[in-house]
Formats: sequence, structure tokens, C-alpha cells
Amino acid sequence: MISRGAMKGVGTMLVLIVGVIVQIIRHGFTDRYIALATATLLSCITLVVYVVHVAVQLGRIPRPTWTSMALAFSGFVPYVFGCYLFFYEGLWRLTRLRAGFSANTIVLAVAFLVGGYWVVAGTHAVSEAARFQRIDSVPSATPSSTSYADVVRR
Repeated sequence: MISRGAMKGVGTMLVLIVGVIVQIIRHGFTDRYIALATATLLSCITLVVYVVHVAVQLGRIPRPTWTSMALAFSGFVPYVFGCYLFFYEGLWRLTRLRAGFSANTIVLAVAFLVGGYWVVAGTHAVSEAARFQRIDSVPSATPSSTSYADVVRR
């Protein structure tokens, strides 16, 4: 579950970075392409780090540390990037159709909508897998084999 969700997001970002590199070669270094390439690489790296962090945390009892908190918050980077792809590069791109119809605009908008959705869905799948795994591993609140005195002593 974790790897399937994350691989959709990472795969989408790898395809996007190849597309951005092609556009940089064709049109040169512009602020938009540099920002998109930087955000894509940063999101890809933080998604992989987030998946590794979740996998490690599922294998042991989580301890509240600053590093753990920072790694957990790193999951927001690909999530925000996916929202950017979906809303700005996807939906907002459709406003260009007011100037005139273009099949290229529609194809790119749909590609960014799908890509943004996959990045957000992949990040969400990793977070939910970790949450449900923790819920399943929590021991019952009412122990059946211990007495009330044993529970109070703990």
C-alpha cells in the first residue's frame, strides 16, 4: 500500500522533471521552469524520505523527537506541490481557452490535473497507511488477562 501510492507520485514527478528539462533545452532557463524543476526535485526527495520515515516508524514504537517531527512534516511538501500542479498548472491553465481554443492547452491541463492528483493521492496513501497501521497495533484499553490492580500499577 505504501509503496504503490508513493510510486505513483514519484513516477509522476520523474516524468514531470523530464518534461521540464526538455522545455529548458527548448526555451532556455526561465524562472518558471527553474521553479518547477526545483519544486519537482524537492518534492520527489521529500516524498521518498517521508516513505522511509513512515516505514521505519511502523516497525517500532514511535518516539516524539524533533527529527521525527521534521520528517513527518516533510510529507506536506509533495502534498502542496501536488495541489499546485492540480489547481494552478491544471485548472488555471484552462482559463487560457478564453483567448481561443487549443488542443495543446487541454491536453496539458488534463496531464497536470492527473499528475497533481496522483502526487496528492500518493502522499495521502502513505499517511493513511501509517495511521491505520498504528490504530491496528494499539493494544486494547481494557486488558482481559490482568486485574484492575495490575492496570493501576502501570
